[in-house]
Amino acid sequence: MVNPILGRVLIYHIDLLVILQALLKYGYANFSLEILEYCEVANVLSREQYWMDTLNPEYNILSTAGSSLGCKRSEETKAKIVMQNFQRFCFPYGVLVNSFSSQAAAAEELGINVRTVRLYIQTAKTGSFF
Repeated sequence: MVNPILGRVLIYHIDLLVILQALLKYGYANFSLEILEYCEVANVLSREQYWMDTLNPEYNILSTAGSSLGCKRSEETKAKIVMQNFQRFCFPYGVLVNSFSSQAAAAEELGINVRTVRLYIQTAKTGSFF
């Protein structure tokens, strides 16, 4: 699935998601989404942790708010993540490899200066880099 905000491919198998399996088994009518509390952005993680500790939600696979530590991945999923990371560095001609929301985002992701990105874009437009 492609995340339009980040422009990256996210790897996961829908058939492995516990919440989706439960939704399909019990039906959407048997679930609800409730806002437990409104809080300041600065307090989101501490409040999320409070509610996770208080309610001990059955469908939450992580035990710490804001952290993926403790997330168990199958060997198949690990292999797919490795392959995705490997494929990031293969650049077949004519195929979109990655897209960025801004020149600054591209520079940060590529580990280069934003001026280098601008220069490359200007050069690519004139075709003088061939």
